[in-house]
Amino acid sequence: MTATATVPAELDAPAAANALSTGPKLVIRSITLPTPTKSDVRRRLRQAVRVTARRLGPLFGLAARRQPVSNAEIAEALRKMFDDMGGTFSKFGQLIGSAPSLFGDDVAGAFRSTLDDVVPIPFHDVKLAVEDEFGLPMSQLFSAFDEEPIAAASLAAVHRAVLPDGRVVAVKVLRPGIEYKMAVDLAVMHPLFDFLGHQVAIGVLGEFPALISGLQEQLSEELDLRNEARSMRWFEHLCQVLELDRLEIPLPIDGYAGKRVLAMTFVDGVPVDDVEAIAAQGVDPAPLVQDCVKAWFASALCTGAFHGDVHAGNVMITTDGKLGVLDWGIVGRFDADTQIFFRRVIEGAMGDESAWVDVWKYAEAASGPGLQESLGLTDEQMITVVRMQVEPIFHRPFGEVKLSDMIMTTETMRDMVGAGDSDAPQRRNPYQRWRSERQFRRDQRDSGVRETSFDRSMFLLGKQLVYFERYGRLFLPDTPLLWDRSAFERLLAEPVVIAEVPFE
Repeated sequence: MTATATVPAELDAPAAANALSTGPKLVIRSITLPTPTKSDVRRRLRQAVRVTARRLGPLFGLAARRQPVSNAEIAEALRKMFDDMGGTFSKFGQLIGSAPSLFGDDVAGAFRSTLDDVVPIPFHDVKLAVEDEFGLPMSQLFSAFDEEPIAAASLAAVHRAVLPDGRVVAVKVLRPGIEYKMAVDLAVMHPLFDFLGHQVAIGVLGEFPALISGLQEQLSEELDLRNEARSMRWFEHLCQVLELDRLEIPLPIDGYAGKRVLAMTFVDGVPVDDVEAIAAQGVDPAPLVQDCVKAWFASALCTGAFHGDVHAGNVMITTDGKLGVLDWGIVGRFDADTQIFFRRVIEGAMGDESAWVDVWKYAEAASGPGLQESLGLTDEQMITVVRMQVEPIFHRPFGEVKLSDMIMTTETMRDMVGAGDSDAPQRRNPYQRWRSERQFRRDQRDSGVRETSFDRSMFLLGKQLVYFERYGRLFLPDTPLLWDRSAFERLLAEPVVIAEVPFE
């Protein structure tokens, strides 16, 4: 099933820039997490060491004896370790469980339980949080408030409620004391994951140092719900500018947008991947999904900001036939260089030959010289490898591509170079691969390369592409990502506009 969606032809670049710059402004302010006591960190660290030794120790022994260790074995051990630890470890596990195309089906599948197995907040604590935030009894703030949440996650829970004027709303409430608990866990996770990522570097462990840095940045923003309120208003305005009338974004309720409690308009519907429920509603999801993809790329290309968690629980087909996009607590943002990199990738896919040179230069700057040296390739060959990996993603149908391949990894590049090489079998030997990967990461560290905002942005970007890949395969299997060349041309022609001051 194929549908066509375009950026309005009459929306020229100057008009779009003016419309964005005069609307609500997007500002994300990080909170400073509390400083945990040394005794709390030591206690939690001792627990982490014991659990790590029990769950991962046997795998380290196999690797030391040059015996193969599969990603599935690593994933199962890690999932048990994270279950034992709970707290922020569970939040970290959710990153893995929600990204099968980045970590593989076996690994993500092992972590799938971390997405749903969350204990609700006791209603007594919810009531106290609401009344403390707004300084009034709950009976004055709401005419009705459901005690059972409609959603519960590691940071917050969401309850259905009714305002005194009769409007139905969704109320998001942070868990009590969550800031301190997160601060303790992060103090433990940084040195632990740094060791696992750089010294062990088996399979998915190699990605842990970059992921934990990104998680800390994400949490410092999610723990102030006023950021989410600003994000919703800003992205709703972006949809108005692009005339995306089929997308629905919840909006914060005036007077109910606090740091720890946030009430927003209630969006009712079914998850975008619930094919049977969508069919029962009689809605054609294809044009809605295309609008969602277009809106996401429009915000990323033109503003450097994008929804950072478009999993199926946050994207739904509404009861009135629109596509609702929920949970704006995670908003990805490119720095200036990364946004240029992303735009050059799109321009290269659209035929600009010079763009691939720039794409490789950005990738090289992020990875350091060790990658090219380990592969033994010239600059021209590296440019070709990058282009071969990325360009087809934009031109082949959704049903035939992996969008996550846009985020090239060290292992992906080595596999591409090894194709047809007589030494390829040795290169694919698990023990040899582990030693090579660990040496590369040590060389990278010695050269001064560290995890950067580029790494964190690329991971968050890759995670969203994984979700879009799934929706595309469900509803747009015969449609390529660049289904409407003119739409992307107009988006690339628009100047970059990003807000710098709050809208209040």
